[in-house]
Amino acid sequence: MSQLQPRIPSTSLYGPSVSIHATEDEHRYFQIFTERTAHELSGFYDPTFWTKLVLQESHSVAAIRHSVIALGALNKSLETAPGPGLKVNVIQSIDKKHHEQAVVAHLKAIQSLNNYISSSGSPQLRNALIACLLFVCFETFQGCYASSVQQIYGGLKILRSYYMGKPGSRPWIPRKGAIDTLRFKPAQVAKVSNTVQTRE
Repeated sequence: MSQLQPRIPSTSLYGPSVSIHATEDEHRYFQIFTERTAHELSGFYDPTFWTKLVLQESHSVAAIRHSVIALGALNKSLETAPGPGLKVNVIQSIDKKHHEQAVVAHLKAIQSLNNYISSSGSPQLRNALIACLLFVCFETFQGCYASSVQQIYGGLKILRSYYMGKPGSRPWIPRKGAIDTLRFKPAQVAKVSNTVQTRE
């Protein structure tokens, strides 16, 4: 496995492009993320991370691009949902077409991240963590909080392996099992996600 490297943030602004999408559906879901999902994810905080950084990186990192498409498709599938806090099986039955597209894109994103970390000459730590954060959001949107926690631990594992090679660096990174998934609430997922989001 290649050593993950930190990345210097780019100062250029995101400029939309349709050339990165394989299908019209992917373009539509990407637009949904851009116009709606990114703003919903930022809540009351500065949306720059979601509306600029994530979208910029989606142009060069397949795992992030597929995750953005997955979240856009999932958001589309939930348009007719009767309310928040639905069970996964209810979410899956609301709009099967868009939900299936969301799951397919999510699986592509996971595979792309694995390929990115294992085959890239110098994978960027920030890009890997952005992809993990998007995975957390996907699982949380679906109400799969245990899977959400597993994705958080995936990101923390990446951080831990990065810092292991840095002498004198001893950041506090929670160990697996530190969070009780049976009592884990959506608000706590967001809190832990924000912690992962701000680390580099």
